[in-house]
Amino acid sequence: MELILPDIYKPNILYQVGDGMLKKKMRDSERISSPDVVFLGSSHAYYSFDPVFFDKIGVSSFNWGTSQQTHPQTQMVIKEYITQNKPKLVIYEVFPEIFAMSGRESMADFLNAGEPFEVSFGDIWHFDNSIALINTYLIKYSRRILGVKDKTEFFDDKESYDRGFIKETNLNNNPRNIPMLKWVPRENQLKAFEENLKLLKDLDIPVLLVIAPYPFDYKNSDDFMSYLQPKAKLLSYKEILEFDEIEDFSDFHHLNYNGVLKMNRHLIEFLTKNNYLSKS
Repeated sequence: MELILPDIYKPNILYQVGDGMLKKKMRDSERISSPDVVFLGSSHAYYSFDPVFFDKIGVSSFNWGTSQQTHPQTQMVIKEYITQNKPKLVIYEVFPEIFAMSGRESMADFLNAGEPFEVSFGDIWHFDNSIALINTYLIKYSRRILGVKDKTEFFDDKESYDRGFIKETNLNNNPRNIPMLKWVPRENQLKAFEENLKLLKDLDIPVLLVIAPYPFDYKNSDDFMSYLQPKAKLLSYKEILEFDEIEDFSDFHHLNYNGVLKMNRHLIEFLTKNNYLSKS
């Protein structure tokens, strides 16, 4: 990095030297072609949907959830991966707060990852504090032009990682008293989300929206549910099952494996009962 910018500019850069989890998912997805089910969404997806459960019923799956993945980045996955692999079902995790985020950090991950997710300059200039993304863009492509190669295998957690899913066993030993939030979505996130649903419909791929549980509330949660319910079939595990704030979570909003067991068992039962996973 120092080949491109002096130290004074480095705090305003989101460039990652080496392979992160997104690059590992990209490599793994090339080895797992045409899975029956693909999971999309944020960290709530990659901490919540375990392919092992689907193995047990003879269904292949891959978890394409990434950290803070907002709907424009989900659209990139749909265009580059879903379109080519045509799964029988997409399970789209929809955490309320993702609709309110700028997506800057997630876009930086996709920018750093590179092919097939080639992010253009036009894709980044409109983000909040876009100077960090612009600097990251300049670093990325300057290194490429100069032939500076990144190190590899930055992310390597063989014990807890499996086909995009990350198994977290810790208990939430630091529960927080979070005041009720208000759901305030961004227009660009709503637009991208609705475009994503249309892309999947045009591909004739069924989609199931899933809200992974979280141990706090929104003042206007009814607004969120009213927005989602007409869009596609929706499962909200905050309402469907009971989860313990300490025993079933690893922090104040991600499930640990105790919670994953509860949710995935119900999800498999629901999908089987409603013929989502029937062989065609």
